[in-house]
Amino acid sequence: MTNSTSLLGEGLSGEVPLAERAWESELESASVTFDGVRFRIARMSFARRLALARRIRDLAQRAEFLAAGETAVERLESAVLSNEIDGVYA
Repeated sequence: MTNSTSLLGEGLSGEVPLAERAWESELESASVTFDGVRFRIARMSFARRLALARRIRDLAQRAEFLAAGETAVERLESAVLSNEIDGVYA
């Protein structure tokens, strides 16, 4: 797990002041519905979000280019790329 100081926070009352809060790469929470069950959520770093945005941008540009194509193969490839973009966000 990665920890670093961050000025960003959840803004919930009763928490540690923003300047003293540590950023954690994982969040863990107890289930409200099921006793004894805990959930762990991996948070994406800024660098990973930036890399994802660049990947999506490149795919979208290629899909747009292929969608303007004249052949059915190009339009099909465009549809495949569009579905791949949707899959990244799912």
